[in-house]
Amino acid sequence: MEVDTLESVVVNVESIQIDETGKKEEISFTTKGSLYQKKFSYYLRYEEELGTDQAVTTTLKIKDDVLTLIRDGAVRMKQDFVAGETGSFSYQTPYGKLEFNLTVEQVYIETAAKQGRIELKYTLKDRDKLVSQNQLLITYKEGLNV
Repeated sequence: MEVDTLESVVVNVESIQIDETGKKEEISFTTKGSLYQKKFSYYLRYEEELGTDQAVTTTLKIKDDVLTLIRDGAVRMKQDFVAGETGSFSYQTPYGKLEFNLTVEQVYIETAAKQGRIELKYTLKDRDKLVSQNQLLITYKEGLNV
């Protein structure tokens, strides 16, 4: 793999989920990550802790107005986010595989070698049943201090 540059970045993730009953859950964390460019895409990679010993590597492939979210570890998934599109994806957990439908309402990407901002708004369904409405804000900037 030929990588143009590899930058250490500080990644801030803010997530808001509203379930089918209207219950709102907000999660935010800051972690170390890496950013590199390969051909015409940026890749932002960082680690997430899902529980006491369940780590997940999250990779965001950023190309034009398309964001691909790849998670590998305790859970596994790969999903493209394109504004206005509906699709489906599999979410593999230690307890089995789940199938979801996704409707992407908004994708905003502002990316550069030293900093960037990604905003997503999407609806998650299990068949036709609403699971959650989601907002995700990910920012990154060059630096080593978390």
